[in-house]
Amino acid sequence: MTKQCSCTHPKPECHTCKPKHPEPVVCYTCTKPLYDIITYYDICDPCFSVVINGCHKPIDGFILTFVDECGYPICFDDYESYMSVEIVDTPCPELISYDNKIYYTYTEQANNCMALNTALWTFRYPTTSRLKLSFQLSHCYTGRIRMCINMFYAQCKHPEPYLEPVIRNAIQSDISMACVKDPCYPGYVGWMMSLKECCGDSSTSTETTGGYPHGK
Repeated sequence: MTKQCSCTHPKPECHTCKPKHPEPVVCYTCTKPLYDIITYYDICDPCFSVVINGCHKPIDGFILTFVDECGYPICFDDYESYMSVEIVDTPCPELISYDNKIYYTYTEQANNCMALNTALWTFRYPTTSRLKLSFQLSHCYTGRIRMCINMFYAQCKHPEPYLEPVIRNAIQSDISMACVKDPCYPGYVGWMMSLKECCGDSSTSTETTGGYPHGK
């Protein structure tokens, strides 16, 4: 004997004829994000520090960029602009790295199988510790500056040997998940990876850039 419903019209209280809804899809972009977007606005001081990974989660590393009010990358004196990375969860902060922007762009990106992008600072360091990033920046821009950091959470039990597959997987996740309406919105990793410096654009004058000379 089959289980049939005698209702002429489906009724909400009838469990037999009530339509069955599929189980909702778990969105790991929301419940278990692959990376965290950290933004700092109105950076005025050329020397400053920030602390990331305050929750002591396993991370694989991070990329960051500095952009102007229009979202274009800031151009630095790469030889005179430095970043140090320290572990702050020890009695005495432990220095991990201290080098100029050229190292974090050319060397780190090459070591992590990434395409060269001079708009980004890159550093791979698997850890669960809080990290203090300290900057000494050299540039000619006079407007408001925003720093965006993508901090990548560990995706496997063992750290990936390179950041490239971690970043690629995060971008693909943003594209495939419906909760990310615009994967290229400022702050997201897809947007950050698409940034390009325009320091050598001679067509841009200082009158239109707030006294910021793009050409060197």
